[in-house]
Amino acid sequence: ACNEGIRTTAAPSVVTPNNATVPQPEMLAALAAAAEQAPDAGMLAATLWLEGDPPTVDAAGFRVNRLGTAWNALAGRPLDALPEAPRPILGPCAGAALYRRSMLDDTGLFDEAYFAYLEDVELAWRARWAGWRCLWVPGATTWHAHSATGGRDLPRKFWLLGRNRVWTIRRHYPRPY
Repeated sequence: ACNEGIRTTAAPSVVTPNNATVPQPEMLAALAAAAEQAPDAGMLAATLWLEGDPPTVDAAGFRVNRLGTAWNALAGRPLDALPEAPRPILGPCAGAALYRRSMLDDTGLFDEAYFAYLEDVELAWRARWAGWRCLWVPGATTWHAHSATGGRDLPRKFWLLGRNRVWTIRRHYPRPY
């Protein structure tokens, strides 16, 4: 669905909020301002947060561990205890990200074979190998209903996650490791 939306526009950047997010009013302005200040960043990540007391971070983009597995950056931290300055990360959660058109033209769109889960990780790896970087933008936030669409304990979700994790590691993790 993101690819279809991207194909219908010629805008210099696209934002990909998913159906389980409620972007905060400042999100677009914060992402746009950060994009203007970092022209070499092809991807900019918003913070997705979970409701609670206090609200906690679901994802501030993602990082990859030594095994090549992606994990949500800053997950579980209180929303009000985050660093204030943008910082580099491997890639954004596509549930709330800004992608530059020039980066997408260079790397291609989301790999549709993935269908769901980790397609954003795979795109981020391609972009990083092509020389693009990603910044997490702390002032860009959205509420996120984690797993609202796919559910939490569905066998299909776990199968897709496992398959896509293997595909991504096989395609992009540095060979010597």
